[in-house]
Amino acid sequence: MITDKILKYLAFAACLAALALASVQTWRLHSAQEDKAEAVVALATERREAAVRLVQEQAQIRKTENALQLSALQTREQVDAAARATAADRTALLERVRLAELRAKRLLTAVSSATAAAGDTEAGLIDHSTEVLATIGAADVDEASRADLIRAALLGCYRDYDSARAALASTVPK
Repeated sequence: MITDKILKYLAFAACLAALALASVQTWRLHSAQEDKAEAVVALATERREAAVRLVQEQAQIRKTENALQLSALQTREQVDAAARATAADRTALLERVRLAELRAKRLLTAVSSATAAAGDTEAGLIDHSTEVLATIGAADVDEASRADLIRAALLGCYRDYDSARAALASTVPK
């Protein structure tokens, strides 16, 4: 009898201990599931925020790229306009050089015939601007034209480089 009572109490105590351990285990499992749910929500939120930042950065990069392409197109148009203007200037200068050479030849012929007829060894008054233009040849005009084209292209390159550098500086995080 006493042993039966002791056994009943021991069985009852074992059941209480098992119930307590099961309750603790259930509570730990529930806490772990809540932590996992919070981690999943935090990860989803972080991914969503990262995706939004990525879209914003890509949009900014596309905007910068479009601005740089527009700048490059404008630079090309400016260089082309400078090339057309230089070509027109070159043509006009070549014509002036050709006319100056003709004037210099006529003047030289007139002066030499006048000095031969007069017996004077000293030449008359000569237009120095005609003299200078007569000494410039077509090769000099072509070289000056080429230098102007290179200068215009170089200035365009500098503008494009400066705008690309500024765009890169604004997109790179510090």
